[in-house]
Amino acid sequence: MGDNTLLVATLTGATAILASWVTSKGSARAAQVQADAARATQQSERTRASRRTAYADVIHSFHAIGEGFRDIMPAVAVADAAERTAALRALQERQAQQHAAMMRAAHVAHLEGPDEVARAARRMEDASTRVYLAIGAMADEAAIYSPEFDEGYREFWQALDDFVAVAREALGAVQPDVSQE
Repeated sequence: MGDNTLLVATLTGATAILASWVTSKGSARAAQVQADAARATQQSERTRASRRTAYADVIHSFHAIGEGFRDIMPAVAVADAAERTAALRALQERQAQQHAAMMRAAHVAHLEGPDEVARAARRMEDASTRVYLAIGAMADEAAIYSPEFDEGYREFWQALDDFVAVAREALGAVQPDVSQE
């Protein structure tokens, strides 16, 4: 009987040690999973904040360009052709400066991604360039009307609407990746 007591005591002790080891491994794994989830959540929050800032800068700079379009009507209303050309050139110069700021913001949006946002930013760049060139053509001809400007104007605002929709979707898609490797 004495031998069985020793055997039972040994098995009980071994079982306790094994249970303790399994519990500590499980706790360590749970802590690792929790740490990975926290890291992924923080990374997705940083990515979302960075993208949101980049997208907002693009939208803001695009609006600054668009606000300058209010000046087209007074410029083309100038009766003297030379003065009209000068007014259109001044408008084009302001547009060039604002376009450069928008391009810098758009390049950051390209880097932030995703690809859909980069393509939408590219369409914004193209639309802004088209309007800029139309204003230059109007200045070259001292024109009071330009179908190219009108079409570029519509394209410009549509490009902004498209960018906002794609950016909003991209921001909503930023989720933490807590998958296990």
